[in-house]
Amino acid sequence: MVSVYMQVLELTYYFICDKDFWSPKPQTIYRITPKGHEAFIRYKESLLHFLEA
Repeated sequence: MVSVYMQVLELTYYFICDKDFWSPKPQTIYRITPKGHEAFIRYKESLLHFLEA
């Protein structure tokens, strides 16, 4: 289920997905983009504003 959410965030360019192999096991690394960081800051500010009300 989490993979579906991460795919949506990747499609909106909030995250970048890198897939690789570490030993015989697959490894997936997600990195936040500048656009995703700005969206997170806006979300955090709106959540704080909501909690103050």
